[in-house]
Amino acid sequence: MSQQITINVQMDKEVKEGAESLFSSLGLSVSDAINAFFRKAVQQQAMPFDETPEFEDYTKDDPYFTPEIMAGIKESEEQYARGEYITFSMAEFDKMAETGEVPQRAIDFLNKYGQGENL
Repeated sequence: MSQQITINVQMDKEVKEGAESLFSSLGLSVSDAINAFFRKAVQQQAMPFDETPEFEDYTKDDPYFTPEIMAGIKESEEQYARGEYITFSMAEFDKMAETGEVPQRAIDFLNKYGQGENL
């Protein structure tokens, strides 16, 4: 039999408790689960799970998502990636609705990017 060692791991308390509950329901200890994880990683010489989550394409069967809408979504995503976006809290939206006053940061954003014709 191979020599056993002890490993100390730090993690969030909530993660540990959730893992203990899950593994217990599967009839495993945390130690059993960690050993299984390590064995699989060594066997595969990689992380033993798919690192990219799969997302369901909710747009494919919905008639709302026309090519024009999808092009607009893509442009919005590109603007977001370039930092060309601005967010508001609900309190800011409420204030704008009540007073018509646009926050200065929105005006600065409009001046910088030339967007936001609806401000």
